[in-house]
Amino acid sequence: MLEEIVAFIAILLTILSSGLALLVWSRSKREFRTSFVLLMVSQMLIMWSFFLDVRSPDIEGKLFWNNIEYLGYLLAAIFFFLFAVQYTREIKVDRKIALLLGVPAVLILLAVITNPFHHFFYLHTALSGDDYRSFVAVYGPGFYIYVAYSVVLLVGGIAALAHQFLRATNAHRVRVGVTCLASTLGVIAVLLNFIFVSTAPGGLLVSLGLLASDLLLFVGAFGFELFSMVPFGLDKVMMTARGMIFILDDSDKILFMNPAAESLVRDTGQAYRSDLIAVLPNFPKAAIAGNKAESLDIEDVHEIVPGRFFDVTVLPIHDHAGRLSGKTVTLREVTAQRAAEAEARLANHKLDLMTSITRHDVLNQLTVIEGHLSLASMKADPRAVQGHISASHQAALNIQKLLDIAREYQEMGKRMPVWQDVGQKLREAGSSLDLKGASLTVDTKGAEVLADRLLEKVLYNLIDNSIAHGEKVKHIQVVASEVGQDLRIVYSDDGVGIPTDMKPKLFTKGFGHHSGLGLYLSREILAHSGMTITEDGEPGKGARFVMTVPQGRFRNNAGLAATALADRTVETGGRPEESSIPLTAGKVPSALFDRREAVRGDINPMAKD
Repeated sequence: MLEEIVAFIAILLTILSSGLALLVWSRSKREFRTSFVLLMVSQMLIMWSFFLDVRSPDIEGKLFWNNIEYLGYLLAAIFFFLFAVQYTREIKVDRKIALLLGVPAVLILLAVITNPFHHFFYLHTALSGDDYRSFVAVYGPGFYIYVAYSVVLLVGGIAALAHQFLRATNAHRVRVGVTCLASTLGVIAVLLNFIFVSTAPGGLLVSLGLLASDLLLFVGAFGFELFSMVPFGLDKVMMTARGMIFILDDSDKILFMNPAAESLVRDTGQAYRSDLIAVLPNFPKAAIAGNKAESLDIEDVHEIVPGRFFDVTVLPIHDHAGRLSGKTVTLREVTAQRAAEAEARLANHKLDLMTSITRHDVLNQLTVIEGHLSLASMKADPRAVQGHISASHQAALNIQKLLDIAREYQEMGKRMPVWQDVGQKLREAGSSLDLKGASLTVDTKGAEVLADRLLEKVLYNLIDNSIAHGEKVKHIQVVASEVGQDLRIVYSDDGVGIPTDMKPKLFTKGFGHHSGLGLYLSREILAHSGMTITEDGEPGKGARFVMTVPQGRFRNNAGLAATALADRTVETGGRPEESSIPLTAGKVPSALFDRREAVRGDINPMAKD
């Protein structure tokens, strides 16, 4: 009966152990695969030695195969310990470790083989009358040394695995736990063999324990690498990906969101089992409905969350029969890329405008220089010649200033906007132009705007256009007032105005007299500071440009200024006094610098000196 049972277990264990060993050796790359394979071989050696021990009819044959069985036990203990420390990386296995483990094993095996000469391992042996036992023996000191040696290796391996289990992450703890459990089952079987060595067939206990532990040991130690590593890796990628991943069922309800996707939703608990469109109302419905064969192109990005733009990919999930079972939705945020592209476009646009600024205005000033020098060459009066030379010199200085402005425009966007007094910038712009007798009235009430330094360029262009194209301009007026939450700066003149048919294209690049860049550049510069400019003058009555400054980009030192202005209004019979100062070409009246519109203390900005 024992012989049939052992034969069945031996065949079963051989099939299992050899199959696992071949699978691990051919497919695994882990450093502990050799120890595992040799452990399987040792187990088969134990099992078949025990079977042949049981089949032997005499004591000599039984002792021979029993000695081979001890070899299997020693090798199994050694390779289990090596497997455990390599699996956990507790000890680096080198030649010293191999000698430390191998020398005692060799000495114990020699003691077993040479026992008839010294009886150090067995004191006495005899055939057993029990069907479940091979022979009975009285064990000597050598046997207990063998037991102690094996127990130390087995317990040491279990301790290493237990320590690995305690420090393993949650993702790997189950697998390490299975390895721990499998090893414990095998070790318990061996220890029971030692404890019940006088009453039970040790080989049978061990073989049953090995059958129970081998498959679990393989699953725990190699299942991750051979079967679970790719799914685990994919899960890891999904959970740590910056891209937002949703998995939907066939009715577009959310089944899964990775952490990045959860960051888009306010209430993750309510989002599950809800329609994706209900959770993300701005999601492109055409993509989720499957109306687009391919994923949305990166240029066709969508603002799914306010201020954030995403490239969208929707892929179907089909079952074995090709039926639609669900969808995967991937959102790749391109907000930064979109901003970078906008920056690149802005940089190219600024380069084009910078070139236009330089070419447009420098050519105008060169024309002035050429004209004055031509006139100077035809004059004989030294005073007249000197006047033309002075005018040419002023034009040259204007070119230098324009080049400085071009350089500043190149830096626009890199530098912070600054608070600027509108009235002061108007005077500075007007001082560099020949107003041809026209007066400039400034009534900005101390308004300051947060804008780029090229604001003066805008005001320069407006005044230049009035003088150049207004034909009969005698008066230019600039008034600032608050309308709602915005500041409105109204620039007007009393010239011929702008024909109705020209108004729609007024701010178009290249439209108008000469190069047609002045107003176009003005609009671009103001737009960079969040401001707008429109023209609503009446043809025949003069041009009227309205610049609107949004809330937060203007201030008025005018809590006091408004009060002072009201007082002055009463004093002048209901009409606010304005600062009206005629400017002449190339020269700024001294009164211009003596009159400040900025409020300091309780000084009325509109009061006369």
